Amino acid sequence: MPDHLEAGTLARRTYELFLPNATDASVAITLGDMAHDSPAASFARHSGATHYGLISMRNVPDGPRHPVVWSLHETMLAVTGVGDDEDVGQDMRRVIVRLLAVFFHEICAIAPGLSTSEFAVANDRPLN
Repeated sequence: MPDHLEAGTLARRTYELFLPNATDASVAITLGDMAHDSPAASFARHSGATHYGLISMRNVPDGPRHPVVWSLHETMLAVTGVGDDEDVGQDMRRVIVRLLAVFFHEICAIAPGLSTSEFAVANDRPLN
């Protein structure tokens, strides 16, 4: 775990992706603090989420250019794009869900309930 996390971030992990057309692609996932004063935390609270975080992609072809918000709502996981990245494609959504499962397992000391959560992936709406 990094020594320094940004305000409102409880955990962060970065995962390297092995893609044939992008040798240095990576995905960073965070667990956010629901009490933090930020647009993403506010969105999570207002949508009834129990947990939320951000997903940032670097050098991922056709990946979102801006961070994507993930939010867990009891048994439903939502992945919500922002601005031009409103539509997160099905292939990218599958990658995100797999990485989130790994992330939830790795941060079980910080958020024990996440690693044992069973959830369906929602058809989400844009965050404007």
